[in-house]
Amino acid sequence: MGVIIGIEYAFQYGWRCLWLECDSTSVIACIKSSSFVPPWPLRIAWLTCLARIRAMTFHCSHILREGNTVADRMTNMGLLSPSLVWHVSPPPNISPYLLMDDLGFPYLRHV
Repeated sequence: MGVIIGIEYAFQYGWRCLWLECDSTSVIACIKSSSFVPPWPLRIAWLTCLARIRAMTFHCSHILREGNTVADRMTNMGLLSPSLVWHVSPPPNISPYLLMDDLGFPYLRHV
């Protein structure tokens, strides 16, 4: 559902050139498949999403979760939020990861 919402936001904000990096190979396969049939409650949202994609210059690719620490951290924040949150600027706890990414430093995950 996150990809559907993200593509809808991009479309609504006028972004017509979009490269989606996703750590879910299943989501990428669904986007690239012409035969994927989503569950009934998602069908209209999915078909709308595909129409939005067709109206864009769109590319999607797989990235390891560790390859995009900022997105991973934002995802974790989203999981903890009881509702949809739109950030106009990066939340303060994301700034260090943005700086590291901008400087080209890798983030090594401690497990």
